[in-house]
Amino acid sequence: MAQELVPMDEKEKAGWASAVVDVVGTPPAPVELDPVVVQDFDKARENLNDISDTAMSALADASVLASQSQNDKMYSALASLIRAVNETQRDMMDLHKRKKDLLPQERDVGPKHVTNQLIMTTNEVLKIIRGDK
Repeated sequence: MAQELVPMDEKEKAGWASAVVDVVGTPPAPVELDPVVVQDFDKARENLNDISDTAMSALADASVLASQSQNDKMYSALASLIRAVNETQRDMMDLHKRKKDLLPQERDVGPKHVTNQLIMTTNEVLKIIRGDK
């Protein structure tokens, strides 16, 4: 069963146009971290870097000593030092993750879904296709 298309009058067009308009809000202002928090993160990162550098140089020395002495206690100390370096690196990555979690995400800004709709009558579409004004 075919339905007959009836052109819309101006009042109906105005009603549709107002119902279709999507309101897109402005993105939220970027969140600034407290300077004290940033300073604390930087200090913690600097400390972890110093610990890591010191442990790496000590690791080379302990490896030579353990190799030369062939002592069980030296190898145990070397294993403990390797674990400490590993934990320091893990702490460094955890620190980066925590700082990233505090910063706003770029992908969260803006609309999640945008729908563009064009409402025209059949006569208006035909006029555009034919080039009539």
